[in-house]
Amino acid sequence: MDERLKPYEEKMQKSYDYLEGDLATIRAGRANPHVLDKLRVDYYGTPTPIQQVGNVTVPEPRIIQIAPWEKTLIKAIEKAIMTSDIGINPTNDGAVIRLVFPELTEERRRDLVKDVKKRGEEGKVAIRNTRRDGNDAFKKLAKTEVSEDEIKELEEKLQKYPSELSGGEQQRVCVARALAKKPKVLFLDEPTGALDEQTGRSLLAYICKLQKEHGFTIVMVTHNLNIAEMAKTVIKMNSGKISEIYFNQIQKTAYEIGW
Repeated sequence: MDERLKPYEEKMQKSYDYLEGDLATIRAGRANPHVLDKLRVDYYGTPTPIQQVGNVTVPEPRIIQIAPWEKTLIKAIEKAIMTSDIGINPTNDGAVIRLVFPELTEERRRDLVKDVKKRGEEGKVAIRNTRRDGNDAFKKLAKTEVSEDEIKELEEKLQKYPSELSGGEQQRVCVARALAKKPKVLFLDEPTGALDEQTGRSLLAYICKLQKEHGFTIVMVTHNLNIAEMAKTVIKMNSGKISEIYFNQIQKTAYEIGW
């Protein structure tokens, strides 16, 4: 890797990793332990993650259970949850704390889509800003012995780096890397945009297979209405606004949809 590119590529990767972690904390209809990741409990004067002061499990699809190592922490953990933006009131039986996730309402689905889109846009802006800073720095190299062709090459390499985040030639690598981290929410932006039909269908089928095995939520942005036939919930956007929401009674497989 060219050392002149390294700081900007690392910064863009951090923006992507932050977005991935941020999306994982979104509260959907299924119990997601990652919603607790940002919460801290006062443990002997030290702000400590909940996962480090108790055992966090998901005994049922819509229930998170927290068993503190020390029962005296129950009130502190409940306080941290109630003052957060999780939006669920905890209950306890004196030994364990439970969070019951309600089924998603239509209003909540709309809010969820807006939230995911907002966070995605913020991630893209962060990457664009880093790329701009890099290009500005490269242009200043013209005052040194660096040739115009070399500067142009640096700018092109920096331009190509984030392409893996939104499709392009690196899409399969990007999706595979995301799946390897076992996410609770997998956000996909045009995952089949640069793929041929056979590879695209195989990728979609593989993602759905893993989703059934591991129970994560898939949020997919696509212009392909055929792919929408695979979804349980479809939200259509027009000029940045929700124009329609509908539910598929029958969800087709990757090999049943048109292409």
